[in-house]
Amino acid sequence: MAADRRKQFLFLNQSFSSGPHSQREKELQDADRRAHAARHSRSKRAIPPTDNAALAPKSRLLKKTSRQSVEEVPPDDLPSAKPSRKRFLAVRSRTPTAEGHSSALPYDAGSLAAMPSIGQGNYDPFDTASVAGLPPFIHGILDYCFRNVWPTLSCSDPQTEARLAVTRRQAIREHSFMLHAYIANAAGHNLRLHPPGDPARTLLTQARSYHERKTLEAVSDLLRDHTGPVPEGVLLALFITIFPAGDYDAYVCKYPASPLATAQSLHRYANLDVTPGRIQQIQRLSRLLETRGGVDGVSQREWVHAVILADMFVASRLGVRPVWGWPTPLRYLFDAFHDLVLDPHAFQLSRVLGQGFSCLRHRELLQILMLSCRATLALDLHHRKVDAAPQIWEIARVRNAIQHKLCCLDPPTDLVPSHDDSVYNIVRLAALIYSDLVLFPLGDSASIKPRLAYDLRKALELHSAGHGSPHEAEAEAELMIWCTTMGAIAACGTVHQEWFVERLTQAQREDERLLNWILFQTVMSHYLWWDYVLQPRCWDIWSEATQMVQPDYTGSRSAETPSTVGSQ
Repeated sequence: MAADRRKQFLFLNQSFSSGPHSQREKELQDADRRAHAARHSRSKRAIPPTDNAALAPKSRLLKKTSRQSVEEVPPDDLPSAKPSRKRFLAVRSRTPTAEGHSSALPYDAGSLAAMPSIGQGNYDPFDTASVAGLPPFIHGILDYCFRNVWPTLSCSDPQTEARLAVTRRQAIREHSFMLHAYIANAAGHNLRLHPPGDPARTLLTQARSYHERKTLEAVSDLLRDHTGPVPEGVLLALFITIFPAGDYDAYVCKYPASPLATAQSLHRYANLDVTPGRIQQIQRLSRLLETRGGVDGVSQREWVHAVILADMFVASRLGVRPVWGWPTPLRYLFDAFHDLVLDPHAFQLSRVLGQGFSCLRHRELLQILMLSCRATLALDLHHRKVDAAPQIWEIARVRNAIQHKLCCLDPPTDLVPSHDDSVYNIVRLAALIYSDLVLFPLGDSASIKPRLAYDLRKALELHSAGHGSPHEAEAEAELMIWCTTMGAIAACGTVHQEWFVERLTQAQREDERLLNWILFQTVMSHYLWWDYVLQPRCWDIWSEATQMVQPDYTGSRSAETPSTVGSQ
């Protein structure tokens, strides 16, 4: 029988690979694995008898929270009433309340249970699961800090921040005391966004107090029978608990602020109260850090910068030495910014900046001042958005090193110091004022500048006339004028302002160049000076002093009044 040629079969020998052929297939396989793990873990989990009618709304609420978009959280430092009200309504009672009573529910910590999105494990192999099972209120404040606060505290390259964010979420999922610590810290940062009288403050205060207490109790339990070096996780939980954030600050300064005021979230700690209880917790943290060899024993370098920032904040607020020494791996920052790429404006600034400190004989202070000059150049390049300018987080690292060195300098021990010690102390205080204005600005609400102005006034009153050659005496006289100007700016609005203005008036009578605004700025530019921040402040002081010399004086004043934007 002849074969039917219309029916032919073609056999192909194909080998199929077990692996995915594309990225899309790999993602589908990963999704199947997640679904399989979730089904099996759910089928094995015993379901307690509960009221389905009461459980269904809570499940729907948690699902809705997990799908919440990031646009519902207000941006940093712009507390909008609408988003905060939206979060508050999620925990508001449906029962009408009498007029005059707060409609906020008391903080319920019993419903707080953190678990990963996959099964009942403590580790997500895909590094994609967020902390689930949290009340909407807690989820909202944590999400705000995860996106706006904690990434800047590490003072690291933004390209590595994604890895650090995964590490933080893993720590919360693995340790319950870390969850309490992060919630307490997040509640503090969200509390500073709401003005007094806002209903959300009650719930935030309750959350911060409860989780702060739970963190400290958990840390005490872990350390009760512990011997040897303290785990880093315990130290980190204690650190972020005792440094939550400052309170709401409605003060608005009429002068421009330095870009470094918001670098590394410094402005969030500006008016944090350093209470005796907080000082005791800091001392406890210091003793625990000593078990690991101090700050050098912390392996997570991104948190070293946060610890150093907190140390500098306390030292600057109280006027004391830092608790911890400068970390050995970060000593390279003292030689930073030697290779800046300068444009013509920055080049001209570098030719004069810091040249007036040549008469200073204190070597360590002189090195700090030169580093401050280079940091000012870097800040000027960054502010004017010059190509190849340093990033703000790079400048923030160097300014922390500068502030640490300045706070480590001690005043003279003698009641009546020598001439050189007197000059050193005056310049040290003036440099601290400059740092509080430009490099490490804590703001006027922190009340640091009035204390520095008072100390500088006492140092200037004890200072004797210059010794040595006439050239050295003239250089020292101009240095004292710069220090007096820094003191006058710091004393603005205090009882010491009149004293500094009169001293500046006396200097103008002795040197007529200082009656000209342009020449006066030229003299100031030979020291530590940045026009964007200091020029508007100095104009008011100089104008007041000039009017006292010549009430009708108008000829030597510049035709242009410096704007609040500055000449940068």
